[in-house]
Amino acid sequence: RGGQKPGFGEVCKAVSEAWKQVPPEERAPYEQKAASAKAEAAAAAASADPQQAAARAPKAPKEPKPGKGGGKGRGGKGKGAVAMAAGAASGLTRAEFLRNGPKLRCNLSLEGASAEEQGKALQSFALAPRVFKSGTTGWFQMAEMRVPVDGQEIVVKAQLNVLVSGSKHWQDGEGD
Repeated sequence: RGGQKPGFGEVCKAVSEAWKQVPPEERAPYEQKAASAKAEAAAAAASADPQQAAARAPKAPKEPKPGKGGGKGRGGKGKGAVAMAAGAASGLTRAEFLRNGPKLRCNLSLEGASAEEQGKALQSFALAPRVFKSGTTGWFQMAEMRVPVDGQEIVVKAQLNVLVSGSKHWQDGEGD
């Protein structure tokens, strides 16, 4: 390829061809290891939590979307059109949302903890209405908290965005 490094596909093809040239008796121990690892993985998946197994299962390939481009919500058709119609139909402006939108409260707590620990939030924070750079309205807040892991407390940062569907298409309104 004119002095360029080979691409991923070219390397894979070369490795595959080289592997086929290795005598079967030399390949056998590696193929046995691969077969046993595959069997162990299948056994572990069968005995695992069904939700975890479902999360690890390969997802079906997505259907290609009609139209040009691959941008999300672009082109005025599909899910974005529903959100746009819902937002435009609300009659609300960004200024009205900022002025009258309620604050939301978010409590983060440990799942599966004792009843006493579940009632106690690791962090509780209020989310104020805002307009994002994209023009979409919603609520936003960042928080830092300590989470117990294996007898130690680690510091984590949480960021929560709550977006109003279709609000990108709202008018700015008075006082913006």
